Amino acid sequence: MDDRDELTADEARALRALGDGPAPPAGLEDETVARLAREGLLGRPRRNRFGAALAAAAAVSLFAAGLVVGERRGGAPAPDAGLKRYVLFLYDAPDEAAMTPADMEKRVSEYRDWAREVRRNGGRIEGEKLEAETLRLGPPEPASGRPLGGYFVVSAADDAAALAVAKSCPHLKHGGTIEVRAIAKT
Repeated sequence: MDDRDELTADEARALRALGDGPAPPAGLEDETVARLAREGLLGRPRRNRFGAALAAAAAVSLFAAGLVVGERRGGAPAPDAGLKRYVLFLYDAPDEAAMTPADMEKRVSEYRDWAREVRRNGGRIEGEKLEAETLRLGPPEPASGRPLGGYFVVSAADDAAALAVAKSCPHLKHGGTIEVRAIAKT
């Protein structure tokens, strides 16, 4: 957790007050538990159902707290004035399908460090690694012939600045392809 993730006093009070608030949407608990299990964040199931229910309730509470905090902060941060937003689509390198989980975690960590460096230098960047499974409508593969493995959203003054950020991404040194697309104002 970095210094931007620390709660203010108001946020901490809001988190403590969640027990008095409205119930979470139906199905949220099951979705939260399933995601935590997929990501290996839940231990082996125990026979103590009360403990499992308590853990699931805690997960739902934390999720709801995130929603409350996001609403109090006004949702997603507004883009920097005068900067355009771009998406950097990262198409997998040829060797990614054969990588071990440990190798993939090392690569993801390298990209995370790169994004943190972009932020330390004053840039705005957010991104996610995508699951391998694709639910696709339309043609069977993107034009590159490689699967889309992740993306970053960056703010930049112009196309040249967005390309400069993309060129600094470690994805290129691993043989991946990056497609840079401006996000249209809607």
